[in-house]
Amino acid sequence: MALDFVISLAVLAGIPICALLNSLVWLRMVQDTNKFLPPEGQFSYAWWFPKKQGLIREYRKHFPNGKLVLCHYLVVGIMGLLLFGIAISFLR
Repeated sequence: MALDFVISLAVLAGIPICALLNSLVWLRMVQDTNKFLPPEGQFSYAWWFPKKQGLIREYRKHFPNGKLVLCHYLVVGIMGLLLFGIAISFLR
């Protein structure tokens, strides 16, 4: 029983950590991409989310071997696994 509680706490702590890491990855992607864009075409740090696919497209155009998109998908996958772990723990 105590082990289940510790695992649940670790999983619950992992979700906000993954969310913070994902935000940092996106901010770095915006920063790196904006270096190549004219001022009127740059992505805003606060309102980039509606233009998410455009940001990924521009990032891949300027950084074909860039790892930030892969890092984003990895962090989102880990967060999904953590959420799946929480769902499984409630079903037991």
